[in-house]
Amino acid sequence: MKALLSRQGIQFSKAHDISVIVDLLPTDKRPPLSLDEQSRLTRYSIESRYPGIHEELTRDKAQDALRLALKVKESLAH
Repeated sequence: MKALLSRQGIQFSKAHDISVIVDLLPTDKRPPLSLDEQSRLTRYSIESRYPGIHEELTRDKAQDALRLALKVKESLAH
């Protein structure tokens, strides 16, 4: 999503909050993520980036994060 923002010339901060990033995207380019999915993806990005600060990323959470990331990737490919 950040690559798309860069390509579109849209400025963004170095935030991990997926909902902030989604809101910056042009409406027709926004991935079909619910607010709950955006929140989970944000949590996963922080938990995996800063291990030891948050609870461990479980296999189930990793699989959910991958499913959501693939959903974003697929929506941006069109």
